[in-house]
Amino acid sequence: MVNEGFTYVTQPIEPQEISTERILLANKIGGMPMVAIKKEMFLKIGGLSTALRSLEDYDFLLKLLQEPSFKPYKINEPLTYCTFHTKRSSVSTDTTNTQKAIDYIREHYVKTVEQARNFDINASYILAYPHIMNLSRKAAKYYFDIFKKTKSIKQFIITLVILISPKLAINLKRFM
Repeated sequence: MVNEGFTYVTQPIEPQEISTERILLANKIGGMPMVAIKKEMFLKIGGLSTALRSLEDYDFLLKLLQEPSFKPYKINEPLTYCTFHTKRSSVSTDTTNTQKAIDYIREHYVKTVEQARNFDINASYILAYPHIMNLSRKAAKYYFDIFKKTKSIKQFIITLVILISPKLAINLKRFM
C-alpha cells in the first residue's frame, strides 16, 4: 500500500483447500502475480478471457479449477512483489465492467445453492474493492451487504470503520 506506507504479505490457502466453492466465496489464491502455470495448461483452458474487461484473473482461476488435470502447488516464499496505489482508476476499478464480469461468472461457474450463496457474498466484496481502493465511503454499502448475508460482526465493524474513514480501514489491513 504505497500511499499508506505499509506492506503486507498475501497468504494464499493450502492446495488441498482449493475448490470452486471456496474460490467463489473468496479468491484466497490471489491475482495473476500469485500464479505460475505451464504454457500448455494456459492454452488448454483457453487462457485469459478476451470477453471480460474486469476479473479476468478470477475467471482464469475458476477455469483452471474445472480442468481435471490441474494439480496446484504452493511455494512458501514470495516470488513477486506488487504495489497498490489508492486513489487510482483503471479498467479494473470500473464497476460497470466489474458487474458485467460478476454476471458472467455467476452464469458460467455457479451451479449449486452453496456456490450461489458463496458468490453473492464475494460479489459484494468484489464490488467494494474499487471503492475502498479509491478511499470512498461507498465501499461501506457493500460491506454492509456482506454483514446482512453472513451476520459476521467483523463485517459490521469494517462497515463502520469505512464510514468513519476509508483510509483508516486500509491502514487496519496491516493488522489482519
